[in-house]
This record gives sequence, structure tokens and C-alpha cells, in this order.
Amino acid sequence: QSSASITIACPDVSVVKAALDDLISAGETAQFDITVANSGADAFNAALSDLLPAGLGWTLTTPAQGCSIVGQTLTCDFGTLAPGASIEVSVAAIASADDCGTITNTACSMVIRNPTGGTNRTLTLQVYR
Repeated sequence: QSSASITIACPDVSVVKAALDDLISAGETAQFDITVANSGADAFNAALSDLLPAGLGWTLTTPAQGCSIVGQTLTCDFGTLAPGASIEVSVAAIASADDCGTITNTACSMVIRNPTGGTNRTLTLQVYR
């Protein structure tokens, strides 16, 4: 009797989100930096989705492959994310007095064949008058 084993390598995609400043005043720039990284095997159809806080005019501050903002939604289609690869995406908007309070933002990474599924990260930003 004889046996053999095969190890199947899977992608391990994560998303990390940070605010450039977590406390800003009206008239200042609110900026979120989002990093999507793969610490596993090739991640096919890697993507990022982020429903940005309403009421602000969000723009991409760093060009990133396959990224766009339509309405309040940031979407990125990265294609294949190689092992050890990471992509950073930054979005920014000028806060007004109407935005005072807390701005909360969640991003989700998605990939086909990710053993842990998509990863969500939430970040809170305070805006003061």
C-alpha cells in the first residue's frame, strides 16, 4: 500500500485601512489609505469595494490599477495579486462644517479561492468645526 499527499496553496488576501489623521477640522482633508495584500498563493480576481461616507466629494489621491469612484462607491479590480504583492489605494475629500461628527468607513477585499473569505476593516474619523 502506498499513499501520497498534495498541499494546495491558497491565497490569503487582507485589507488594512488607516486614516491619514483621525481628528480633523472642517476645511481640512479627510484621507483614508487602504492596502490590499496577499500573503498566500496567486489571488485571482482580487478586488476591493468601499462604500465611502456620503456627503463628501471623494477622489482617488493615488492612481491604482482598475480603481474608480462612481457615486460614493470605490471599486478596484486588481486581476491577479501575486504572492507577497500589495496595492495601496488612497481616497480623500475636503470636510465641511456640515460633516462635523464621526465619519465611519468600511472596506472589503474579495478574491476567488480565498480560504478565509473577504476581509472587512472599519475605520472611524472624527471631524470637528
